[in-house]
Amino acid sequence: MVTPDPFGVLPSILSLLDYGNRIAGAGEEIKGYRQAISSASSFVLKIRGNLLALDRHLDDREKQEFYEDICEVEADLAKAQKLVQGIEKRGGRWPTSVTWVFKTKAIAQTYESAVFRCNLTLLRIHTQLFIVKKLRAPDKNPFHGQPFMQSYSAAGS
Repeated sequence: MVTPDPFGVLPSILSLLDYGNRIAGAGEEIKGYRQAISSASSFVLKIRGNLLALDRHLDDREKQEFYEDICEVEADLAKAQKLVQGIEKRGGRWPTSVTWVFKTKAIAQTYESAVFRCNLTLLRIHTQLFIVKKLRAPDKNPFHGQPFMQSYSAAGS
């Protein structure tokens, strides 16, 4: 009779425990993924509002660049949102968490990096619009039209 090797079974048991932990944490991962997409989508709306408010202070090249970047971001976010909706609609024989671990998590991770790039693009646009608002918007900037350093020399004397 062959004696079973207890150390040979150990990797299988550890793999099973690992899958169990992944399945248990899948709900939180899906929730975090959904929140990241929602947050980026809200950021797009905020930036679109800022872009409309500062439209007259932007030249045509800047407007085109900003709108192209925003359209790319919205396309990426739409793909990621479609994946989330597919995860939520999926049911069938397997629970959502099992499907997430074995099928959709790898796909979601590629979109996760795309959402991260979207946030970086949005942050860049937001920063550039902030600079435009501070330097070019005459309503809010009392030193508009004057050389930038002149305001400091006048304050010092």
